[in-house]
Amino acid sequence: MASSWYVSVSAVQFMGMAAKIAHCPPLSDRGLQHLPRLPTLAYFRTMDGSLLDLGYLERLYKGDRTRIAHWIRVYLEEAPGTFQQLSDSLEKGDGERLAAAAHDLRPYAHYLGAGRMLELLIAIGQGVRTDGPTSAAGPVKQVLALSRAAEDELRAVLSGYTNDTEPV
Repeated sequence: MASSWYVSVSAVQFMGMAAKIAHCPPLSDRGLQHLPRLPTLAYFRTMDGSLLDLGYLERLYKGDRTRIAHWIRVYLEEAPGTFQQLSDSLEKGDGERLAAAAHDLRPYAHYLGAGRMLELLIAIGQGVRTDGPTSAAGPVKQVLALSRAAEDELRAVLSGYTNDTEPV
């Protein structure tokens, strides 16, 4: 056999249509690990164009818009201070506070369905631990921009909740 990698093909019958599915080994098995990684879905906006997916909050609170609105208000009150701490820690070169602030913001990003923000916060914490606080300058800048956009979206969501007939 000339090469160590292979492609196996199997036929699949789906709703009366035949299809072929190719099974390929991972890129590293084929000596192609130098190729860039494809972006995950977290890099893109959701289908409706928003940066956030509030589906997690809706499931957590079983669709109770009053409780969701309360959580959003708490976020809008508390998170900006933590984002400011993130920025201040970067300016001061305080890696420990920078990593702590990034860690504290991760649950917010998770509950908001802000996948890209969550990825950046994880990267900030890991980068600070391995390469120092200066390595986090780019990701912090991106997170701060995402946080401003998230705040705008959440304010719009709140205004939609208060314009409905349901009490908030």
